[in-house]
Amino acid sequence: MNGRDYIIAAFRYYAAVESKRAVPKTAAEKKDVEAVEQTFFILRKQNKEHIVNAVKEIYFPDAGKAAKRETYGLRVKRVAYDTPTTERTVYRWINEKEIRQNAE
Repeated sequence: MNGRDYIIAAFRYYAAVESKRAVPKTAAEKKDVEAVEQTFFILRKQNKEHIVNAVKEIYFPDAGKAAKRETYGLRVKRVAYDTPTTERTVYRWINEKEIRQNAE
């Protein structure tokens, strides 16, 4: 699993925990939850709530179920349309350095 896939899995796991579909049992699962919480905290502190919202719109629906990359692409389009901004900007948001750094 590459870094981006791991980050997506962490967001989806966090969403499952938030919706009570999963309970972190291992130390690694707890660290993943903490990393997502810390990422959201940092983004909010930097007034980047729009990025937190985009991540939630793209990765949180159907947490705990298998998702396809095409599904994420469609959700990016929806976020871009609803914001309004471009798809490219949404992809930049979800690849923000704070997201990548906290996953390491």
